[in-house]
Amino acid sequence: MSKEIQQGRRAFLTKAAVASASLTGGMLMAGAANANSVTAASDANKTSSKSYDGKTAFVTGGARGIGLATAEMFAANGANVVIFDIASGSIKGVQYPVASEADLSIAKNKIESYGVNCLVYKGDVRDRDAQSKAMKETVNRFGSLDFVVANAGVTQIGELEKFTDQQVDAVIDINVGGVVKTTQAAMPYMQQQKSGRIVYISSILGRQGDKDWPVYSASKWAVIGFAKSTAHLLGKDGITCNVICPGLVNTHLVNNPQILGAWLPNSPNWESVNNWLKNNNTIPMGAYEPEDIAAVVKLFCEPATKTVTGEIFDIAQGAAAKALG
Repeated sequence: MSKEIQQGRRAFLTKAAVASASLTGGMLMAGAANANSVTAASDANKTSSKSYDGKTAFVTGGARGIGLATAEMFAANGANVVIFDIASGSIKGVQYPVASEADLSIAKNKIESYGVNCLVYKGDVRDRDAQSKAMKETVNRFGSLDFVVANAGVTQIGELEKFTDQQVDAVIDINVGGVVKTTQAAMPYMQQQKSGRIVYISSILGRQGDKDWPVYSASKWAVIGFAKSTAHLLGKDGITCNVICPGLVNTHLVNNPQILGAWLPNSPNWESVNNWLKNNNTIPMGAYEPEDIAAVVKLFCEPATKTVTGEIFDIAQGAAAKALG
């Protein structure tokens, strides 16, 4: 990497950090302190300007967790929101319950409480036609497709040799295939309007390996490679493609009896997870809250980052300090 590129990248990251602190009302600092994160994010949403008035956000896996927090962030800033979620309660090959129809209904009510429109679609990201139909209806209803957040994902934990074919297929087909199909469905509309922001939710395990999460880690590495490729492909059309790699976040993806029991069989509770994190992280903190990740999504959707693409943002309790590069 040339000296000029290195200097330019450092300048961007410095500018991004300053912008993020200003745009999110201190939400990331609240996450780092691991205290009152949800309350702080909610207060910031209530007082934020309506900077996304007239725009439309499409969020996969938006019925709960990071997806819902992201949908609320867009709504709080004036955007109409479309949530696409399987909302089935269970998925073959996934060990824990996924979002339900009740979760999807609750999410819709939360979004509409911000005074914006909300469409919800019960669908599987592995189904490209279903996503294409939802996006077509989105554009017909709201006139544009400005933000797409490819967030839907599942995980597995355990010994590699013990994973069944069905468990492996679920992770790869949803986390990788689903992301590809979300992008394929969005491309025609964003290319036609010559603008758009696509944000991919990967993981810090997309930046490093882990013996307990080998298939999940592989899927999240793939998301980064795909995002960088789409950044090359879509840049000429004014579409940016960036990746967020969170560390552990307090969502149902991990905070559920099945995953905790497999991960920490002697002490399967969230308090044990947070204590372990505080003792092992570069920043002595526990898990983030979903709102902390939504704040970084906002950063990649702001005017200040309209020419930023192919970037990776680690928000992972300082884990990037241990990386090679």
